Amino acid sequence: MVASVTRVLTKGAVRPRWDTSVKDQYTGSSVWKVQSGKRIRKGIDHPCPFDEQIVEGLLRRATREGDLVLDPFAGSGTTLLVAERLKCRFMGFDISDKYRNIWINRRAAQRSRRSSSSQVQ
Repeated sequence: MVASVTRVLTKGAVRPRWDTSVKDQYTGSSVWKVQSGKRIRKGIDHPCPFDEQIVEGLLRRATREGDLVLDPFAGSGTTLLVAERLKCRFMGFDISDKYRNIWINRRAAQRSRRSSSSQVQ
């Protein structure tokens, strides 16, 4: 999956699952078309950030709300941000303090946007 090592855990056991009932822009094709990487890199100081569209497509198919998503090479935290948005529990690690701080700032920004949009409704 993401970085070939992200695992979905339920009740402590690895549960391989691919939900074919998910319907989105990727349904019915083995080729996923996503935006250019230039859009992803804007404001993220990481050499290889994942596109959130790809991560979301994968997590929607491989997890359910409340599942634990583990990313042992979290980098700038894209997988963790998407997992949180999908109401999954998440845990990530990275050896770099620099990338951990990027993740912390991105998470704060995501939470701020969510609270702003919920106040508007």
